[in-house]
Amino acid sequence: AKESSDFNYLARIYGFLSTQCRTIGFYEKGKYYLNQGITTSLKFTDVSKKLPYQAMVDHEMAEYALINNDYIKGLNYIDKAIAYYNSIENSQYKSFVLANCQQLKARCYIELNNDSLALRHFKKAEINVKNAKAENSIFGALIYQGLGESYMKLMNSDSAHFYLTKALKLSEPFIDSHINEKLYE
Repeated sequence: AKESSDFNYLARIYGFLSTQCRTIGFYEKGKYYLNQGITTSLKFTDVSKKLPYQAMVDHEMAEYALINNDYIKGLNYIDKAIAYYNSIENSQYKSFVLANCQQLKARCYIELNNDSLALRHFKKAEINVKNAKAENSIFGALIYQGLGESYMKLMNSDSAHFYLTKALKLSEPFIDSHINEKLYE
């Protein structure tokens, strides 16, 4: 991508590397790649590629804000990403990224001790993950775990049990220590 000066593809690679580094806990390296992607995106010649890339950057920045326990900043970044994602045509992709945004937003509200807002956003995430036809995925399990956690904090044990059991059943075939840790907690 560097040799061909395909800045769009190069920026996407940097974004991918940022996400992978963040996922495995190499946060500084992940931020480095994200900044490389931002710098590269300034060279885009096709203006229509800038907004989707910026939405991905805002989404990734929200993830880093959550890692740094800066939930207000995370909410601000997520709201920017949602504004873009809502503008794209209806598709499974749109539903999937909105589900991810809503579950991130809900997790911010859990940490800010606003359990009713967290529940509202987990419900939005559930609707979107179903629209994306991904409710039976590990990502669906993460959303159901969040719903269960929210209901538990709101003292609704029946609903909490329902969603936590659903999340556990969905996560069993996968080896994902992050989700399993949250479920068993």
